[in-house]
Amino acid sequence: MLDNYLEVDGKKLEVLFLFNYKERDFVVYECPDGEISASLIKNNEGQITLEKITENEDWDFVDKKLEEYLHSDDENWIKI
Repeated sequence: MLDNYLEVDGKKLEVLFLFNYKERDFVVYECPDGEISASLIKNNEGQITLEKITENEDWDFVDKKLEEYLHSDDENWIKI
């Protein structure tokens, strides 16, 4: 990870924030086209990989965290 960016498949993704939910780590990021998305983030021996979120419950929690992020005035929020 470089500063606030991840590079995945040659694409530079701007990391907005990270959070942990049910013992798993998630990352919310902005794609080069401006779309905001999220993935499970794995760190395997220093190799960072992203995995698709497949559970509706996980997406519901991501949406909740994103709403908190977008409406927060707190500069100490868990932004990267």
